[in-house]
Amino acid sequence: MNMLLTGLTKVTGLLGFALIVSCNSSDTPSDSSAVEQSTLHVVSASSSVELTRAQELTSGSIGVFQTSTLAGYFLQANKKYAYTDGSWTAVGDEVYLHAANASICGYTPYDATYTDYTAVPLTSAAYTASDDLVYSSTLDGVVNELNPNVSFTMKHAYSRITLKIRRGSYTGIGAVSSITVSGSGLYTAGTLNLSTGIYAGLTTGSPSLSPDITSTATDTDTEVGFRLVPSGELFDGLTLTFVVDGYTLKATTTTYSKLEAGVNYQASVVINGQAITPVLDTAIWEEVPYDETIETAI
Repeated sequence: MNMLLTGLTKVTGLLGFALIVSCNSSDTPSDSSAVEQSTLHVVSASSSVELTRAQELTSGSIGVFQTSTLAGYFLQANKKYAYTDGSWTAVGDEVYLHAANASICGYTPYDATYTDYTAVPLTSAAYTASDDLVYSSTLDGVVNELNPNVSFTMKHAYSRITLKIRRGSYTGIGAVSSITVSGSGLYTAGTLNLSTGIYAGLTTGSPSLSPDITSTATDTDTEVGFRLVPSGELFDGLTLTFVVDGYTLKATTTTYSKLEAGVNYQASVVINGQAITPVLDTAIWEEVPYDETIETAI
């Protein structure tokens, strides 16, 4: 059998979020009773489309953390903001600001189990858009009651491999029951500190999925993808192992020495009849920052 891998492309994605706060004098911080307090109100959010500019996000929910414990602040963990009736609205408690500087970070899609911003769990698995965690580390600028208008630029927590599979000269059915990515330095799990972007608790292994592809066509790609915990250090290459009609087929490449967060590695897989030969090309796409941040004074 022959399996030809072509067209490996690096795609960098990013997300922009625009947030603003409105005044609320009914609450005050514990040590600043004379200072009016503000509540964080999300009025605009954007999500990226691969290879293009960002687009406005008009569905789903985000989670916001206020992580400072100085000057009267306390940890405000995983406050939910949902897009409802044309605007972003806090679901339950809001994030509060006062005269001292806050530390704000955020992520999407929202997950109620995320209570520790320093150790958000990551798992290598099949890729779906709903599981594509993106986040913003703690903002560098001043964020407080007098400077409440903030903008998040989200980045992907995972790296990604997208496989487009079709049948070439191979005369079998082309049923694909298993795909595994292996190589030293690959991880199946870990944690991410949202505030710093630092990965920890990494578990080595070979991520695998069972796509249950009952057949492959000759004129149409069957697409399947992994989300992968990024590998920060160098490794000795990737081996892609496929189980096709009960046969184990492998293709190995040393083109890439690590899997970078926010990069989509794309490969076209053609199942032929004799050998497995990977042919890989790379094109790097520059990040395009969101350029229509909306800030509305209230």
